[in-house]
Order: sequence, then C-alpha cells, then structure tokens
Amino acid sequence: MMKINRITLAVFMALPVLLFGTSASADEYWDMFRFRSPGETRVAAPDHGFSAGGIVALPLLDMADQVGVGCGASLAYVRRTHGFYIGTELGFIYFTGREISMFSGSAKSTEYFLMVPLFVNLGYSWDLPGSLYLDPVLSFGASFDVLSFNPTGTSYLGNTAEYEDRYEVHPAVRAGITLGIPVTEHTRVTITPAYVVLMEFFDGGFTKFRTSHAFTTGVAVLWRF
Repeated sequence: MMKINRITLAVFMALPVLLFGTSASADEYWDMFRFRSPGETRVAAPDHGFSAGGIVALPLLDMADQVGVGCGASLAYVRRTHGFYIGTELGFIYFTGREISMFSGSAKSTEYFLMVPLFVNLGYSWDLPGSLYLDPVLSFGASFDVLSFNPTGTSYLGNTAEYEDRYEVHPAVRAGITLGIPVTEHTRVTITPAYVVLMEFFDGGFTKFRTSHAFTTGVAVLWRF
C-alpha cells in the first residue's frame, strides 16, 4: 500500500511540470486543434469577431432621381470555419432628398430616405500575400425603410404640401467583396465595396415588381477574439 501511495504522490508532483513546463503557450497549444492544410497561412483571417464601421452609399438608376448620396454605419459578427465565411450584419443608411432646381429656387419631392438593413452574410475567405485576405460575400435579408416624401410632388411654385412618412419592409440582397488588412494581432481594417438591391412587390405580384439599386462602400475595424 505504501508503494502505491508513493507512486501516486510522484505522479501528482510531476503534473505541474507536464502542464506548465512545456515550451508551447496555451494559445499555441489550442492552435494545434485548428484546421491546417499544407502551406496554409491563415493569419489575417480571424476565427470569429465583431466589426464596426461606416458606409457611403451611391443611389443608382431610378433611385438616383429621388435621393442623393447616403451615409451610415454597420455592426457585424463574423465567423470563419475552414475558410468559409458566415455572419450577420445590422446597419443604417440615411439618404438626403435630391433638390430640383425651380424658377422660385429649389424644391425636394423627397425629404429623406432611411434604410435599416439586416443581412445574413455567406462567403469564402481567400488568403493573399502579406497576411491580407479577400472575402467574396453574398448577403440576404430585409430592410426596414422610411421614406419622407411630398405627395403632391414639385412644381415651379415649389412644394405645395407637407412631407409624409411611409414605412415598409423590403427584401434585400447584396453582393460584395471584403479586403482585410491586418493592423495588430487582434484587429483588422476591412474595405467592402458592394451592390445592394431592394425589392418591392405590389398587389399585382411579379407583374408589378420594382427594384431600387445602390452601390455602397464600407470601411470598418474588425476585432478578433
């Protein structure tokens, strides 16, 4: 019995050496369990993290006739597994109304347009030299939109009625690509140009279907954890 006790005591005394005497740190140890392929250097692409940043939006086609350049911000969660990209994003973009020149000065048929989109992002991460990476991403979701407009339009006498607000939720899709630039071990700066489409269905279904288009550019800081 005494012999067994001594062996047990020796094992317990050796545990601190086995656990803390290794040259690998805790972070390096758990890195051994992560997916690695030959030659992979996925340093710049975080496993998961949050990003926050600003957005500049340029309306296109019919939308450009009603509103001007928009600006806003977004907050997103990013997750990468074996190079695949998935995440969620909430944002808002405020577009100013476009002024129309009149003999009496200028007038607006639209006072402002506000988008509050919520997206699910799906994509794939490509590593580049210098710890840079590219994320081609498709986004699907919906946008809560507020339009402040003049129901009587504009005339040479200017606006003839008060602005009215209209609230609607529209399906939305977006295609973009993110360039990730490493700053520190836990932070990245991302630049994301994207094309956004809002869809509106009328009572007639697809026979009365309209889309609004915008080009956006986002710059954000991504924090890895």
